Amino acid sequence: MSSNSIVELYPHPNLRPSSNDVFLKHITLLDAQAQQTLPKLTIPKVLVLYTGGTIGMKVLRNAYEPVANFLLSALRGMNIMHDTQFAETMNEIDPAKSFLYLPLSGFIYD
Repeated sequence: MSSNSIVELYPHPNLRPSSNDVFLKHITLLDAQAQQTLPKLTIPKVLVLYTGGTIGMKVLRNAYEPVANFLLSALRGMNIMHDTQFAETMNEIDPAKSFLYLPLSGFIYD
């Protein structure tokens, strides 16, 4: 990607990415249309507040017991609740964030 193409993608100087832009570092082989779409990429987030109950408990010694982060680890293991391939890509871009990523709906029903 030449510096001219960056200027075309970001006509306003304040909107141009810095040399540290993580998306441009990791995604360099996209076509022009994809490069124009990339800055508009937003990933919606949902805050889930777990307040207790058996969904977050693990069976230990023949009884349900609360276990820290059990619900999160259980959801990470379900392919209908977490897209591991997309998560690996996002973790390469920003390893500080550890989110669950829902798969696209077409993935579930294919």
